[in-house]
Amino acid sequence: MPDLTLAQRFGTNVTIDTSVANNPKLVITLKDLQDSTNGGDILNGLGIDDATVINDTNKDQWASAILHALVLLSFQKQPTNNNDPTVAIYITNGGKRFLTRDSVNQVEFRLIAAAYKNDSQGLFVDPDDLA
Repeated sequence: MPDLTLAQRFGTNVTIDTSVANNPKLVITLKDLQDSTNGGDILNGLGIDDATVINDTNKDQWASAILHALVLLSFQKQPTNNNDPTVAIYITNGGKRFLTRDSVNQVEFRLIAAAYKNDSQGLFVDPDDLA
């Protein structure tokens, strides 16, 4: 399997807008981040329930939910094992654990994203090396 497509990582209706010179934009359709039973791309009831409630006024409170939905989408679309060297980002389900953060009991759900490249130098991977 070759690396995941833009649509597999960001939703069926994702586009690249190059209409403004020197300022291309990635356009993610929030409806794609909804659960598949609500017309989105995310399976198992894990997507955003109703993306139409996200607007310019409340967008910041949705930032973490949007990022998590994108990670879930990639996780669900990737191969079932991590044996394909052409898949540059692979997400592993690290399970969950109970913890306390500032006296608040919470459950941590670990989704671990790993980036792969052939050169092992440095502590970080330059995104250009993944394309």
